[in-house]
Amino acid sequence: MDDDRRRFAARQCTVIDISEGGARLRVEDPHFVKPQFQLKFDRTSPGRACKVAWKKGDVIGIKFV
Repeated sequence: MDDDRRRFAARQCTVIDISEGGARLRVEDPHFVKPQFQLKFDRTSPGRACKVAWKKGDVIGIKFV
């Protein structure tokens, strides 16, 4: 995950489920996940803009925007 396009603050996550519209992610500390961020699979990819839809424990649901 990348907090925004200008600065890189990566957080590791595990993709539990992914679809055309969004994904479920397991994160170490969901409190540090901003409401909007870029989901990237490597440092060179542009990633996908995301919004947090919900949080439950260490799992978050995101919508691609």
